[in-house]
Amino acid sequence: MSTEDFNIWTLYDHPADFPDSYVARRFSGMTGKATDQTIIGETPGEILVKIQAVDPNACMFIPRSPNDDPVIMGTWI
Repeated sequence: MSTEDFNIWTLYDHPADFPDSYVARRFSGMTGKATDQTIIGETPGEILVKIQAVDPNACMFIPRSPNDDPVIMGTWI
């Protein structure tokens, strides 16, 4: 079993702390804890381009669960 961490990027649609933007926040895949890395953009496509520039392995998008906060659009892993 690998102990190598991986990134989880959660995409938010204009969250309260960035009401004029889409935002992606990076979480540790091993711990589930938020990191200090945040990406801000005008569109989800712009966010994806920025994520892939720093994390080319983030390639699968999982849409939000009905139980997620409504501002969550989904997650890249």
